[in-house]
Amino acid sequence: MRCDQPFGREHHAFLARLRRGCMLERLRNGANDGGLLIGTSAGSILMTPSIAEDALFGNERPENLKDGAALDLVPFEFFPSYLPDLLAYSTWNSRPIIFGGSSALIVSHGKGQLATLLRPLRTAKIAQP
Repeated sequence: MRCDQPFGREHHAFLARLRRGCMLERLRNGANDGGLLIGTSAGSILMTPSIAEDALFGNERPENLKDGAALDLVPFEFFPSYLPDLLAYSTWNSRPIIFGGSSALIVSHGKGQLATLLRPLRTAKIAQP
């Protein structure tokens, strides 16, 4: 099985580099054809329909981001941490937004409302040898 792992720091620049290298379609087609695609950091956000939330880091509004279309492999948007501005964005966005948190995954179904999606059953410290 073939596996690709996209990752990067700055989402918009990362997406632009993937487009310039004609990699966006190749990654999308590979995943849709049964390939394994693991997104970490910016790579996880790129698997969603849009990277609109990246605008928050440039003091912009996500709803004003132009050309933020991403891989569109999942029917929701994702951000690895909770930011209050993302909750405001959820009132404008029709897709659910899943936020990562230190103790749970949280989903916004729009209209600025949150619900806990998943809490870990147990956490434990792992001893280092």
